[in-house]
Formats: sequence, structure tokens, C-alpha cells
Amino acid sequence: MTTLDIFKKELNLLIDEMQRCTNTKIKEQILNDILLIHNAVKDQLRKLTEAEK
Repeated sequence: MTTLDIFKKELNLLIDEMQRCTNTKIKEQILNDILLIHNAVKDQLRKLTEAEK
């Protein structure tokens, strides 16, 4: 399993949790976690693209 696969799996779990959650503070934390994963994926893709050059 690649790093990107792990990020994708975690992202799907967070999205499911956000849909079930009713607490606004918890939803904000989940959104923050989603944004962290988004930035990590962008960084990984940038590194992979640079490595191919």
C-alpha cells in the first residue's frame, strides 16, 4: 500500500465521520484533518513529479 493509498483511506474515513457527526467543534477538527491530508497529498505528488524529471 502506497502513502497515497493510506491518505485516500484516511480521507474516506474522515468524510464518513464528518457526515455522521453533529458536534460543530468536532466537525471543525475533522475538516482541519482533511485539509492536512490534502496538503500532504499535494506535497507527495509534487515530490513524485520532481523525481520523474
